[in-house]
Order: sequence, then structure tokens, then C-alpha cells
Amino acid sequence: MYKRQVQDAVYESLIKKKTLLIDYRKRRESEPKSYELQVLAVVQRGASMYLIAKDLSSLDRADQTDLNQEPSKMFALHRIESATPSDRNILAVNFDLDDYLSVGNMDFLAPDIAEGPIPIELHFTQSAGFSLTENRISLDQTTETLGDRIIVKATVTPTQQLVWWLRGFGGGLLEVHPEKLRLAVDA
Repeated sequence: MYKRQVQDAVYESLIKKKTLLIDYRKRRESEPKSYELQVLAVVQRGASMYLIAKDLSSLDRADQTDLNQEPSKMFALHRIESATPSDRNILAVNFDLDDYLSVGNMDFLAPDIAEGPIPIELHFTQSAGFSLTENRISLDQTTETLGDRIIVKATVTPTQQLVWWLRGFGGGLLEVHPEKLRLAVDA
């Protein structure tokens, strides 16, 4: 459960464009660690909320190029024990949430299928695949109706969420390519 004070501090730091001071307890650790974060986004995955942030704790604030080199990190909101907006302004940073999400950063990757984005081809029954004629799963998606089938081609990051989503189509999903993805869906 999220502490109201923590949520308020997170949103205040975003609105006022201030860094956020937190005490964060990692899983399997008994003591929290203090961080200064530049919050880039708040994202919900399932029932959990996450901060996407840059950790400023060990960076030299005088050299802003450090910040763009520093990887973005995820912090589970329910693990933040305390949070306070600081009086320090945020720094300029190159961050695009759509790009961050499109490469699978919030998903559970499935490295047994492939290490990075892969081209897929999916064959659906008309009723099962219709929603994909209106909603894309990738920017390069193409959709073709061939007889009683809808064929979707796209480049996606192989994730466990993709496998679970495809399993949800049941008998409405007729074919899956490549074979490694099909084997994961059939397992």
C-alpha cells in the first residue's frame, strides 16, 4: 500500500520540477537507503506504481552530461518509506517515455525467445483479430485480411506479457511466427 505522504511528495516534485529525496527499502533488505531522484515519470504496471527516475545521489550536479549518461531506474512506490521534494530544481535530461516503454523496460523480458525486438507474424480468426485492425502493437504494424483470417505483422520486444497476451486469444490465434514465440505461447 502506498503512503499518502509519499504519493503527495512524488506529485509535488513533478509539478514543481524539484528533485525528490526518498528513503527506499529494496526487497530483502532490512534498512532503507537514501536517494536524491529526478523523477521522469510515474507508471502503473498491474496493481503497482513505479517511478522512472535518474539517481542523482552520486552525480556531480555541475556536470549535466553525467545525467544523460546515467541509466534510468525504476523504484516501486510501495517500497518508498519516506519522500520529500527538495528545494533543488531538476536538470535538463533527454527522456521519452514512449521510447522507454516501447523497448520493453516495464515488461518481464523473455530472453529464451530473443534478446531484442523481433519481427512477428500472427494469424487470427476475424473475431479474435479485429481489435488489432484498430489498435497497434507496434509502430511498424501491418494488418491484412485474407479470407477468414486477419494477419498481423509487427516488430515487438519478446516479453512474458506478450506471451500471456497471445495465450489469452485461445483458439482465435491460429498461427504464431517465429517458432520460438509459438513454442512459448503453446507451453
